Amino acid sequence: MLTKVGKLKTAEENGPIILENAEGKNYEVNSVIAFVWGKLDGSTTDDTISEELSNIAQIENKEAQNVVSEAIKALQDVELVQAQA
Repeated sequence: MLTKVGKLKTAEENGPIILENAEGKNYEVNSVIAFVWGKLDGSTTDDTISEELSNIAQIENKEAQNVVSEAIKALQDVELVQAQA
């Protein structure tokens, strides 16, 4: 399981969503990546996140799985998630 690292720095309505990793580096992300990051609590599975995204975005589950997988990879690349021990 993965868990989010860092914090939500800003998320104003109609403004950018900024996440800050543990090193203090800021990253502007889109709403889908922010949604996925917010769900990574160490106990929620990728499949559960995909199902929820599929329902919200009204897309096929397979497409949602691809989106979630890509979002997680992007978050890992900038150290905003870590594997649970």
